Formats: sequence, C-alpha cells, structure tokens
Amino acid sequence: MAKNYAANGGETWRPRRGIRMIRTGIIIAAACTAAAGLTAVGAGAAGFGPLSGLFREKFQDNTTADLIDRGYLCEINQSFRDGIYRADLLGVSGDLANPKVIIDLYIDDPEIAAANETVNIGVYTLGVYQYDHELDQYMWADGTAYRDSEIPNLYHASIQGAPVWMSNGEECVIDITAIYRNEPDGTSVIDRTHMETRLTIPTGELAGTNCLYYAEEENMVLPVNGIDYLLTRAEFSAYQTEINLRLKMDGFLASAPEDAQIDSTLFKDTALNEALVLTVDGTEYRCNPDCCYIYWDTEDECDDGGYGYVAPIFERIDYNSAETIVLSAGDASLTLKGSSADTDFTESTDSSSQDADADTDEQTEIPAEQPAGSTSDAMTYAYHTPLYFAEEDDAVLHFGHIDYHINYVFFHETDTEIGLYFDADSYDDAALNNALTLTIDGETYSCTPNCCYTWLDTEGEAEVVNRGYVHPTFPAFSFDAAESVILSAGNASYTLK
Repeated sequence: MAKNYAANGGETWRPRRGIRMIRTGIIIAAACTAAAGLTAVGAGAAGFGPLSGLFREKFQDNTTADLIDRGYLCEINQSFRDGIYRADLLGVSGDLANPKVIIDLYIDDPEIAAANETVNIGVYTLGVYQYDHELDQYMWADGTAYRDSEIPNLYHASIQGAPVWMSNGEECVIDITAIYRNEPDGTSVIDRTHMETRLTIPTGELAGTNCLYYAEEENMVLPVNGIDYLLTRAEFSAYQTEINLRLKMDGFLASAPEDAQIDSTLFKDTALNEALVLTVDGTEYRCNPDCCYIYWDTEDECDDGGYGYVAPIFERIDYNSAETIVLSAGDASLTLKGSSADTDFTESTDSSSQDADADTDEQTEIPAEQPAGSTSDAMTYAYHTPLYFAEEDDAVLHFGHIDYHINYVFFHETDTEIGLYFDADSYDDAALNNALTLTIDGETYSCTPNCCYTWLDTEGEAEVVNRGYVHPTFPAFSFDAAESVILSAGNASYTLK
C-alpha cells in the first residue's frame, strides 16, 4: 500500500546524503567504476512512432525520439499496482550513457487526478547489491510526469536512469518509490510506493557511446590556475560530451576564492570553466557553466580522500566523423583524437569498438537540440554563470514566519533552479510553492508544480543541523537578455537583476 507523508511532516522523506548525491552521483560513478565494454549495435528501424512522438511533444527530447525511431528501445511492458497507483514500465531507450526509463502512471482517484496537471515520480535505478544492501546511500531520480491529453488520470514520464548499473549488461533494479503530488485542497504530499522489477537490459538495445579512458601514467594533464587537472575519461554520447578530470584538493583549496565552497564537499571551479575549450575540426566549444563543480572525496569513496573530481559538459559532437578533437586550457592542450592521439596515447580505448560501416555512424543524423540562445516555445534561453549569495548579501525572502535565504540561482538548459535555505521549526512547502513567482521584464512565472519539497538536514551534513533546503524551479530564460529579474513570495521580493 502506498504510504503517504505530508511534505512538511512525518518521516524524513529524503535518503541520507541527498544534497550531495543529486549533483555528484555521475562524477562518483565515473571515477570509481571500472569501464564496461560499450558497444554500439544498430537495432534497425522498428517503427515506434507513438513513443517517439511522446518524447517530441511531451518531453521536448528530440534526441531520444530519433533514437527510438532508429530502433533503440528495450521493450519491458511490465505493470504494477500500489494503492491508488498503477504503473506501466514501457521500456528503456536512450544510449549507454543516458538510459531513459519510460513510465505510464495512472492515478485511480478522480479527485486527486483532477488536482494534478503534472506529478513527479521518484525512481531507483540501481545494481542489485546496491539496492539490497546500500539503499540508504543513494538518491532516487526524479522526473516530471505529464497528464495525457485524452485520458485524465494517465501521466507520462521519462526518467534518467543510472548508466553504471543499467548499461553494463547485468541485472539491475528499477523501483518506482515515490509520487509527489497535491491533494484536492492543494496540500503537497509524497506517497511512498513500492513498484519494483529486476531485469537485465541488453547493451545492444541502447545506442552506443564512444568512451576513452586514460591511465595515470599517460600523464594527460592540463594545468589551470596553478592546478594540475588529470584527464581520466572522455565520453562522447548522443546527448552530450562529458570530460572527467581529477585534481589534488590541497592545491585547489590554497588558491580557491572565498566564494568557491558551496558545502563541505562541493566547490565551484570558475577558473576551469573559463579556461576549458573543446576544439573539434577547428570549431571551438565552451563547457556548460552549470557543470564545473568539484566533488571532494572526503569519505575515501574513490581514493585516499585527498582528491577532487570534476566533470565539465560540452555539446554533443559526432566522435566517429570528427578528424581531430583537442581539449585545451590556455596554452596547454591534449589531443583526444587525431595524429597525436593515435601515436602518443595508444592505451586509451574507444570502448565502442564498432565496425566503421555499422549503424552507429548514424549518430550524425540526430538533429541537434536547441542551442543556447535559440527560441523555444516558452522563452529564449542562454547559459549564464550561476549566481551565488553569501549570508552577508542579505538575499532574503520573508514569507509566512520564515526567512528564506537565497543561496544560488542555476541557469539550466531546461529550467531555472533557485536554491533556498531556512532555519525554522515548522514550514509549509505547499504555501511556498503557490506563492513563489519569478518576474522577468514584467512577465510573471509561477514555479514548477510539486517542486517545493524541503530536505531537512537533521544530521548537519551540509552545514547546520536541522537547516532546511528547498530548490524551486522556473522556466529557462536568458539572464543576459533580461533587463529585470525579480523573485517574489507574497509581499516579499528580491531583485536578482
């Protein structure tokens, strides 16, 4: 039976280490996990028209839609029930680095369904051992489920799975574990559910990736601002290009600006963000500024505790068709593909290992997503350096009986995320969700429904014991193009620009 918790009471609804794992799980997995043999296998056109249309229209995800049209879909078609919820696990698409779990959710309560245009779904995608023995160490993935245009109690969701366990050809666990929704009176709640299956996803059912791994003795080092960043891995997927770097934290901490530290294990790396360039056949790409964050391995999960890990993200490129790929920072450069790479770094492996004539060359046929600055149906988007606020900035919204301190503003490709924290004995997430607005050049936007859920740091893992953290999201927009940006809650407001 689904177990219901009010969002501002009852049991602690977030697993331990929630804040840290949300932003660093991919980095940890890349740093600590041995390379699997990633092979791209063409599945052929399978004609999954309705599902690809769902990704284009509901999720605005043309990349996955095109992959489905090319036959990259592992059909599962398992059904579950827990209380008022029925779920159909339709399948998994995407590529080996970005498995997308496709779920249809039914709410068999007409009043509750009528009160929710969207709901959020929390899903565990873990290895069998991790699920059975280490569940409290991992965060589930959240995804928005959108109401069907014809069936009022049906919601469609695409959830980003964990590739380290879903893409290795071994048994994994998929568990729909939480439903975030509103009651008919507007109260926000989380229903804990248990809709679990265990299965093995054949690697050939997902599109391939090109992944290069570098041993320490290859000395693939980029010096930036006096710090040596060691290249350990470069992954070229259908969605993005991810670079994994390792550094010694003592040198970084000695030179880092005062505002670099976000919490005890997470740091922003402005110098690296500004210096990194990926050059592909003469075209230069800058990394996504939302992704240059160092995770400090203070708990010895990967090494001896003295190292940090950072995973800058670049645009998707076609590794197979590129002739030269160079990663550079200032005057230093590393050749990832080309004559230098072929002679100097022969131990680095292309884990796709595909035939040159295989279907993987069709990766170039995937249309590019909207680039930064292009026009979407909602607003114009452009990346912008995140905004951070120190306590002395007095960036505070007083709402109800609580002072909500603005901690940061992240400008993501799909939304704008605002980090708030507060110190109070009680709180009302539903009221905050209904009250928060972002006004951009006179046009007002409400925050995403069902996104105001407080994580209460009962153990002081981030900084302060019993401090609450909440992360509302708004539509993506161009901060550079906007003339005024104001965050409001009730009668309180704070001018961001």
